Amino acid sequence: MRFHELDKRKFKERKSFINKIRAIIKNAKSSKQASKSKIKRKTYRPRNNRKLINLLIIGFTIALVIISLYYLINYVSGLRENVRSGGSLSTDKKVVGFDSVPEYPNSVFIFQDDLNNDDVKRFLTSGQSIYRLNPKTSYPEVVKYYKEVLPKNGWEYVLNVPLESEEQKPGDYWVKDGKGIRIYSKLNDIWYESTTVEEAKTGLKAQVAKEVELKLLLAENNNQDLRPDYPWVLSFSTDYVAAYTGSDLGELQIVTISKLGSNKKVILEPLGYIGAFSYDKFLENGLSKINKRDKTKWNIVNTSVTVVAGNEAIQGKISNRGTVADVYIVGNPRNNVVYLFRSEVEGDPFLKFLIERIKPASSTLN
Repeated sequence: MRFHELDKRKFKERKSFINKIRAIIKNAKSSKQASKSKIKRKTYRPRNNRKLINLLIIGFTIALVIISLYYLINYVSGLRENVRSGGSLSTDKKVVGFDSVPEYPNSVFIFQDDLNNDDVKRFLTSGQSIYRLNPKTSYPEVVKYYKEVLPKNGWEYVLNVPLESEEQKPGDYWVKDGKGIRIYSKLNDIWYESTTVEEAKTGLKAQVAKEVELKLLLAENNNQDLRPDYPWVLSFSTDYVAAYTGSDLGELQIVTISKLGSNKKVILEPLGYIGAFSYDKFLENGLSKINKRDKTKWNIVNTSVTVVAGNEAIQGKISNRGTVADVYIVGNPRNNVVYLFRSEVEGDPFLKFLIERIKPASSTLN
């Protein structure tokens, strides 16, 4: 009896334990289903929000593109119309060699593919630049453009010289900050030339006079020659006279060629033998000697490589108390001596004539 009651009690306890386990499993399943439904609800709403945001971004992007295209089309149309009419269009690009002069729209620097060429560098260093115009553009449009744009860049318009002028160089002249510029047309290209303020205000009148003098020298038939024992050969006008003086190099002589009735002169002076120094050093030493001898203060402004009488030479500018003059250092293969050719003013036409015509003597009796 006691064992029977004990078994009955154990059976009830076991049944109660099994029921608890079942209840726990059931509750766990219910919690899992509830969690799934919550997750579904949570992920459902963000998906709807994301779609809405994507639609807004796409709409905004399309609107932005349409607005940008509208303004771009209007800008390009206005740009073309201004260029076509030669209007008040400005450009940020500057003329090569002239940092305060804007390029004419759609014009092209003719040496843009040869900027490293030595000849192009010398051309730019001389204060000149050339731009090719669009074939549909006429030069009066260029004049109109610069008359509108240059004053905004601080330039003052000072002179117009017509094409038929014989005493001045044709073109439009401007000045700014102690310097000048000449803008003119040649073969429908735009030419820019650096000038001084005085040259701009006078239309390069003094330069024209020098060129006329040079033409007369070249056309002169009644010529004279340097002495037959001199190592250089040159025929020149009887309007000039040559004087020979000794130098500190033995029998080598200095020649001074002066214009009659004027204080203008060109001097040929021996400096030393080829190979002793570089040509730049010869120039430096030569000026030091001249300054000591003549009580002057010549100094070198600049130099560049050139060719004289078929031989390599250097050309340059020198200055003495504000006066600028031209110089050349040239070697003579006849006697292997380096000579200094110089004037005492800038742009002397006779020095230019000499450089174009002089040549080494082939013998002392040439």
